[in-house]
Amino acid sequence: MFINFSNHPSKLWAEDERNAALQYGTIEDLAFPQVPEGAV
Repeated sequence: MFINFSNHPSKLWAEDERNAALQYGTIEDLAFPQVPEGAV
């Protein structure tokens, strides 16, 4: 399983990026939480 923990859904990735991730199995998209601007 490849866990994509970002704000970039795998369905929007280029074909070669998806194929590279699929070497690890299925791709699971987990959205990274929104971080307010200026939060540190």
